[in-house]
Amino acid sequence: MASITLYVLLINFLSILCCATAHTEPHPQHKTYIVQLDSDLQKPSPFPTHELWHLSLLQSLADPITDQELFLYSYTHVLHGFSCRLTEAQLSEIETWPAHVATYPVTYGGKLLTTHTTDFLGLRHDSGLWPNSSYGEGVIIGWKGQCEEKYDFNSSYCNRKLIGSRFFLKGSDSSHNSGGILKVSHGSHVSSTAAGNFVLGVSYAGYAKGTARGVAPRAHIAMYQVDPDSDVLPAEVLAAIDKAIADGVDIISLSIGFEGLSYDQDPVAIGALSAAEKGIFVAAAAGNKPAASHLLNGPPWITTVGAGTIDRSFTASMTLSNGVEMKGYSYFPLDISTVVDVPLYYRKGKSGCEASSLNRSQVAGKMILCDNSIKEEISLELVPALNRLGAFGAVLITDRPADLLEPEDCSIPLIAISQSSGDSVRKFVIDNPGAKVQNLRFQSTDIGVKPAPQVASFSCRGPDQFHPGILKPDILAPGFEILAAFSRKLPYMSLGRYSLMTNYGILSGTSMAAPHIAGVAALLKSAHPEWSPAAIRSAMMTTAYAVDNTGQSLTEQFTAIPIRKIEVEELNYPSLTAVFKSKSRAVEFSRTLTNVGGDGRSVYRVSVENAPPGMRIEVVPETLVFRHRNETNKFHVHLEVEEGSPAVLYCFLRWSDGDGHVVSSPIVALTLDDHGQ
Repeated sequence: MASITLYVLLINFLSILCCATAHTEPHPQHKTYIVQLDSDLQKPSPFPTHELWHLSLLQSLADPITDQELFLYSYTHVLHGFSCRLTEAQLSEIETWPAHVATYPVTYGGKLLTTHTTDFLGLRHDSGLWPNSSYGEGVIIGWKGQCEEKYDFNSSYCNRKLIGSRFFLKGSDSSHNSGGILKVSHGSHVSSTAAGNFVLGVSYAGYAKGTARGVAPRAHIAMYQVDPDSDVLPAEVLAAIDKAIADGVDIISLSIGFEGLSYDQDPVAIGALSAAEKGIFVAAAAGNKPAASHLLNGPPWITTVGAGTIDRSFTASMTLSNGVEMKGYSYFPLDISTVVDVPLYYRKGKSGCEASSLNRSQVAGKMILCDNSIKEEISLELVPALNRLGAFGAVLITDRPADLLEPEDCSIPLIAISQSSGDSVRKFVIDNPGAKVQNLRFQSTDIGVKPAPQVASFSCRGPDQFHPGILKPDILAPGFEILAAFSRKLPYMSLGRYSLMTNYGILSGTSMAAPHIAGVAALLKSAHPEWSPAAIRSAMMTTAYAVDNTGQSLTEQFTAIPIRKIEVEELNYPSLTAVFKSKSRAVEFSRTLTNVGGDGRSVYRVSVENAPPGMRIEVVPETLVFRHRNETNKFHVHLEVEEGSPAVLYCFLRWSDGDGHVVSSPIVALTLDDHGQ
């Protein structure tokens, strides 16, 4: 099969946009619960559906449930049971039922994790996975079901591409407001990335002009809408996945996560397991908050996706009045190259660019040079203050521009320049009181930026706190500065007093990386409909690239540090991870490979690459002979780590047939200290 530029993640992956928080109940005396019933208990024949049966059970309580708002969802696929708002007395009675198995209190919420990427992934029109899969034709990402009219969404919005949309908002306080279009908007970002049609002449405010398309442009899309504006209820997530399984689904892409919940409590884990058992591939975002061991969506039956950069940068250029020109980083959406001779303002000292220290007489009509900016100040204080005081714009000195700027910050001309460029600008302003910006040019796009990919600075690095012995995230995909479809009914950003609407916006997050993987899974499912979700994940992971476009090991964004990741030894997972918690420094792995290539004989030989000092690896056998398609062969890996070696060691195990076919697995050894850290 064709190798695609998807990148295996070899790094201690971090966390999330999701926090465990209490959800305000609309009925104060009630709390929300998910009630699981015995799956062996058959529905009585008089009831045509499980939902009617569940309602009948609730109506039989001593204090019966008759208010429709209290009953939320009935489940038949992700689990057998229902979700409901109950008093303590009602719950106590339910727990005496012979059919009662377990009750899960819902006092936490999850949050949604929000052109050129297909080229960067290596997808080509003339060869490889796109033509071999007919661009994912016939595969459904989401589900095939009803196009529900609700919250400003009209059924006429559905078409041959968007074949369904449903809303799961019964448990949310905001479900009664008119904000439904916001939910459709977020879904459009994800869906366009996974399976958007070919669209010519696409750009974001003059940037990135070209042809937009999703990863599987001939696949169909259907969306589940849970509430992105408040905590997402587990009951709603389970209901959405339950309906997806019932209606018939090929691929599920989830940009939702719940922090700190064990697999038997996490609705994404529960729903995804039921989906995987029915042959459904599930890709889910790993999370966006840099903190150790807070990875989201880490079960082995989920393909967990981290975010990487691509080789594209949105740039601007600035020419000073001394003729010196320099490039910078900007999302400002207007071309103002005709503006010339804007005075530069700079004040030495820590408070030189703090909003509270500026006044109109100093900054009106000027470009402000800022060398002590942080993200919170830019978005919450500095830009609003500069707008209010009539400043023309600002020059921000930083070596981490993507951490500092987002498109919505650029309501005035902002350009971020490097520390080295900033030093020369600062000196020029100090030495020349009449210093000016002679010219500013925005709306420029650079392609071929190196190094790329890198692990996005915000992206979760793991490991999964419940099972660190499974390397998570599984894979890295484009998730930084992704051009995605955007609803023109929503303001994308502000320009002074005006709101900017756009068909395509620039978005970053693991929520944008996950649909890339969902799209690739759709292509593989189309080309190989007999493959299981595990086989699809294995195909992606073992053929992924682990080097950037300079030929070096992947690094983190804004650094040059090589990426490293920190028993489940017998799980036939594409990666091999050893976690040592005692003086024992040896482990045995077993793995089985399946020949999915040609029909003839093939011989694969093993090699261990980039093994560091202190790590010894033996593979038996060293050669695997396949005589026909779908034949399997087993091999064993003995790994030892010398005492005193670094806490994290990694390398690669590669099998090659000498004819261009290579499958690769990362090997990671993690030694924990006495405190399990």
